[in-house]
Amino acid sequence: MTNVGATSRQAGGRPEEGLPAAHTIVRLGGALDFAAGLSTIDGVVIDPQPPQVNLFHAHFAAPPAALTAARDQIASEDGAWLAQRIGPGDTPGWSSTEIYVGDNLLSQDNSTVVPLFAKLLVLAHSHARSMSLRAQPRMPATT
Repeated sequence: MTNVGATSRQAGGRPEEGLPAAHTIVRLGGALDFAAGLSTIDGVVIDPQPPQVNLFHAHFAAPPAALTAARDQIASEDGAWLAQRIGPGDTPGWSSTEIYVGDNLLSQDNSTVVPLFAKLLVLAHSHARSMSLRAQPRMPATT
Protein backbone atom coordinates (compact mmCIF):
# COMPACT_ATOMS: atom_id res chain seq x y z
CA MET A 1 0.00 0.00 0.00
CA THR A 2 1.30 3.44 -0.88
CA ASN A 3 1.42 5.79 2.11
CA VAL A 4 1.03 9.23 0.57
CA GLY A 5 -0.07 11.21 3.61
CA ALA A 6 2.20 10.20 6.50
CA THR A 7 2.58 12.64 9.35
CA SER A 8 5.99 13.95 10.36
CA ARG A 9 6.10 11.67 13.42
CA GLN A 10 5.58 8.60 11.23
CA ALA A 11 8.22 9.77 8.79
CA GLY A 12 10.87 9.90 11.51
CA GLY A 13 10.80 13.20 13.36
CA ARG A 14 10.85 16.82 12.29
CA PRO A 15 10.42 17.20 8.53
CA GLU A 16 13.66 19.12 7.89
CA GLU A 17 15.80 17.56 10.64
CA GLY A 18 19.22 16.66 9.29
CA LEU A 19 18.30 17.16 5.64
CA PRO A 20 20.50 19.13 3.25
CA ALA A 21 19.09 22.51 2.22
CA ALA A 22 18.49 21.36 -1.39
CA HIS A 23 16.37 18.42 -0.19
CA THR A 24 14.34 20.76 2.02
CA ILE A 25 13.73 23.06 -0.95
CA VAL A 26 12.56 20.10 -3.05
CA ARG A 27 10.15 19.09 -0.29
CA LEU A 28 8.80 22.64 0.05
CA GLY A 29 8.36 22.83 -3.71
CA GLY A 30 6.49 19.54 -3.60
CA ALA A 31 4.31 20.83 -0.76
CA LEU A 32 3.48 23.98 -2.71
CA ASP A 33 2.58 21.98 -5.84
CA PHE A 34 0.53 19.42 -3.92
CA ALA A 35 -1.30 22.06 -1.86
CA ALA A 36 -2.13 23.93 -5.07
CA GLY A 37 -3.55 20.72 -6.51
CA LEU A 38 -5.62 20.00 -3.41
CA SER A 39 -6.91 23.59 -3.45
CA THR A 40 -8.62 22.90 -6.78
CA ILE A 41 -10.97 20.44 -5.05
CA ASP A 42 -14.23 22.07 -3.95
CA GLY A 43 -14.57 21.46 -0.21
CA VAL A 44 -10.84 21.32 0.58
CA VAL A 45 -9.06 24.18 2.35
CA ILE A 46 -5.29 24.24 2.91
CA ASP A 47 -3.78 25.97 5.96
CA PRO A 48 -1.51 27.81 5.73
CA GLN A 49 -2.01 28.77 2.13
CA PRO A 50 0.52 28.63 0.67
CA PRO A 51 2.40 26.17 2.90
CA GLN A 52 5.54 27.59 4.48
CA VAL A 53 7.18 24.19 5.05
CA ASN A 54 6.54 20.66 3.82
CA LEU A 55 3.87 20.11 6.49
CA PHE A 56 0.41 21.66 6.32
CA HIS A 57 -3.19 21.02 7.33
CA ALA A 58 -5.95 20.02 4.96
CA HIS A 59 -9.55 20.73 5.99
CA PHE A 60 -12.37 18.78 4.34
CA ALA A 61 -16.08 19.61 4.11
CA ALA A 62 -17.12 16.27 5.60
CA PRO A 63 -17.44 14.90 9.14
CA PRO A 64 -14.51 12.89 10.57
CA ALA A 65 -16.30 9.53 10.68
CA ALA A 66 -17.33 9.82 7.04
CA LEU A 67 -13.87 10.95 5.92
CA THR A 68 -12.28 8.09 7.86
CA ALA A 69 -14.64 5.57 6.24
CA ALA A 70 -13.79 7.03 2.82
CA ARG A 71 -10.04 6.86 3.59
CA ASP A 72 -10.39 3.19 4.54
CA GLN A 73 -12.38 2.46 1.38
CA ILE A 74 -9.69 4.06 -0.81
CA ALA A 75 -7.00 2.11 1.05
CA SER A 76 -8.87 -1.11 0.33
CA GLU A 77 -9.84 -0.35 -3.28
CA ASP A 78 -6.91 1.74 -4.52
CA GLY A 79 -4.08 0.68 -2.23
CA ALA A 80 -3.35 4.26 -1.15
CA TRP A 81 -3.27 5.47 2.46
CA LEU A 82 -4.19 9.16 2.29
CA ALA A 83 -4.23 10.24 5.93
CA GLN A 84 -3.35 8.87 9.32
CA ARG A 85 -5.23 10.93 11.89
CA ILE A 86 -8.49 12.55 10.85
CA GLY A 87 -10.10 14.75 13.46
CA PRO A 88 -12.87 17.30 13.72
CA GLY A 89 -12.21 20.64 12.07
CA ASP A 90 -12.82 24.06 13.54
CA THR A 91 -16.00 24.34 11.46
CA PRO A 92 -18.85 22.00 12.48
CA GLY A 93 -19.20 19.14 10.02
CA TRP A 94 -15.63 19.53 8.73
CA SER A 95 -12.55 17.35 9.25
CA SER A 96 -8.85 18.13 9.43
CA THR A 97 -5.68 16.17 8.89
CA GLU A 98 -1.96 16.85 8.71
CA ILE A 99 -0.24 16.41 5.35
CA TYR A 100 3.50 15.76 5.38
CA VAL A 101 5.22 16.04 2.01
CA GLY A 102 8.14 13.63 2.25
CA ASP A 103 9.73 11.00 0.06
CA ASN A 104 6.56 8.86 -0.18
CA LEU A 105 4.43 11.71 -1.49
CA LEU A 106 7.21 13.17 -3.63
CA SER A 107 7.55 9.80 -5.38
CA GLN A 108 3.93 10.09 -6.58
CA ASP A 109 2.65 12.31 -9.35
CA ASN A 110 0.01 14.94 -8.48
CA SER A 111 -2.06 13.74 -11.43
CA THR A 112 -2.43 10.44 -9.57
CA VAL A 113 -2.71 11.63 -5.96
CA VAL A 114 -4.93 14.73 -6.25
CA PRO A 115 -7.78 12.74 -7.88
CA LEU A 116 -7.59 10.29 -4.97
CA PHE A 117 -8.23 13.17 -2.58
CA ALA A 118 -11.14 14.33 -4.76
CA LYS A 119 -12.49 10.76 -4.58
CA LEU A 120 -11.94 10.86 -0.80
CA LEU A 121 -14.31 13.81 -0.47
CA VAL A 122 -16.94 12.33 -2.83
CA LEU A 123 -16.91 9.06 -0.90
CA ALA A 124 -17.00 10.91 2.42
CA HIS A 125 -20.17 12.73 1.35
CA SER A 126 -21.71 9.40 0.36
CA HIS A 127 -20.73 7.86 3.71
CA ALA A 128 -22.10 10.90 5.57
CA ARG A 129 -25.48 10.51 3.82
CA SER A 130 -25.56 6.80 4.67
CA MET A 131 -24.64 7.47 8.29
CA SER A 132 -27.30 10.17 8.51
CA LEU A 133 -29.98 7.84 7.15
CA ARG A 134 -29.01 5.07 9.59
CA ALA A 135 -29.13 7.53 12.50
CA GLN A 136 -32.64 8.74 11.72
CA PRO A 137 -35.42 7.09 13.72
CA ARG A 138 -37.67 4.86 11.67
CA MET A 139 -41.28 5.85 11.33
CA PRO A 140 -43.67 3.28 12.78
CA ALA A 141 -45.61 1.31 10.22
CA THR A 142 -49.18 2.48 9.77
CA THR A 143 -51.92 -0.07 9.80
